[in-house]
Amino acid sequence: MPARLSRTHWPSTRTPAAIWGAVACAIEMQHAMDEVNGLNRESGLAEVVAGIAVNTGEVIVGNIGSERRMKYGVVGHHVNFTARIGNYAQGGEILVSDRTREICGDIIELGGDMRVQPKGFDYEVQLHFVQGIGGQYGLKLARS
Repeated sequence: MPARLSRTHWPSTRTPAAIWGAVACAIEMQHAMDEVNGLNRESGLAEVVAGIAVNTGEVIVGNIGSERRMKYGVVGHHVNFTARIGNYAQGGEILVSDRTREICGDIIELGGDMRVQPKGFDYEVQLHFVQGIGGQYGLKLARS
């Protein structure tokens, strides 16, 4: 069984173009997995799969800590929420939050949705499976 790799992405702004770029990046990351796994096979390593989540919301980004211990990080409700969404994305899938879908509009092609109650949340959320993005990107996920 392949190892599982989970990734999340936080766009720097909430403009539709920034969110479209995040979704396009997620699709390109899925496309890159074929090359990664080809190199892994040549090296005798296990194949990996990526489940990717894209969410939109306010976060705190920057150096966090004190003079003794400082780290660059991202914190906030939407960081946790995006990680929870990522737990539902299987290898080769891209899930977006309802807010991200609303901002993207018709430029993204969806392949269904699901309602889930993420761990630590007392309410259900709607998640959407991304199949592609149109416009200047013209990208689609490979069908398996």
